[in-house]
Amino acid sequence: MPLGVVIGTLAAVILVCIAVIALWMSRYKKCPSDKIMVIYGKVGVDKEGKPITAKCLHGGAAFIMPVIQAYAFLDLAPIGIEIALSQEEGSFRGTFAVAVSTEPGLMQCAAERLMALSRKDIAELADSILRSHVRQILFDKSAGRREIAQTIAEAAGPDLNKVGLHIVNADISEYKLI
Repeated sequence: MPLGVVIGTLAAVILVCIAVIALWMSRYKKCPSDKIMVIYGKVGVDKEGKPITAKCLHGGAAFIMPVIQAYAFLDLAPIGIEIALSQEEGSFRGTFAVAVSTEPGLMQCAAERLMALSRKDIAELADSILRSHVRQILFDKSAGRREIAQTIAEAAGPDLNKVGLHIVNADISEYKLI
């Protein structure tokens, strides 16, 4: 073979290798520690053979297959929610911090239910869930301020978990019964 053909073939092979490496590098995505990376598209099947809707990563990195998969991030920063209620029986004021959970099952719920929502929409959803539970247990005459915070967290927790959220902190600043 002539030297020119060998050099041309070698150059073509090197260019293809560089292109493949560049493609791989451009599709390898890292997830910051304050976010959850949600990979969607064709991500696999579960043990029963049903398609998995999304794959969630907290930290780390993953290769996103071109055309077949895409990715987005869910923010883990806590959302502050202030609830103030007054009724004939008394008044309540509390601040709750809720955030997307990093537990595997709850991350999956968050990916399925919160991806299309803005932080404001997520805050409104969490506010609605918390407010309904506060109203239900607010005027329990046998509970003090600390017990009320814990009772609200225990009551609202399962409903928040259904959408992938959890309570990070609860602070009751006012709890008065008349």
